[in-house]
Amino acid sequence: MVAACPDTLAGLRNKALVLVSFAGACRRSEAAALRIEDLTFSPEGLILTIPKSKTDQEAAGQTVGIPWGTDDATCCPVRALRLYIDRSAIRSGAIFRKIDQVGRVSSSGLHPDSIGRLLKTIASRAGLTNIDAIAGHSLRSGCVT
Repeated sequence: MVAACPDTLAGLRNKALVLVSFAGACRRSEAAALRIEDLTFSPEGLILTIPKSKTDQEAAGQTVGIPWGTDDATCCPVRALRLYIDRSAIRSGAIFRKIDQVGRVSSSGLHPDSIGRLLKTIASRAGLTNIDAIAGHSLRSGCVT
């Protein structure tokens, strides 16, 4: 799926969304809620602070470490996210945002429901055949299993 993401700003966003959500076992609501302020890049990779989770509503946030990947071109969630952030020029607020057809980045983040639709589009572009089985929860459940 990652290899099928085009080299456009939306494609970079989708690649980062897939890789970071899978590596971090993020729920779609957690991925949609991620903000620049929730990221800490380090020599070891990336630390995500997930401020509120479905199973941890009261806590001050949990942290998830994501190490550097071994394949620079397709499979490193840290590099993919840095590239998307750099190209999108997002400096604060929501990370994963709507991007229109001409590449303008919205000031608002993606809605959690739109992540499932994006995954289906990416899977279709990649030539996967069982698109109906893919949903917003697929990245978390795929990582866990």
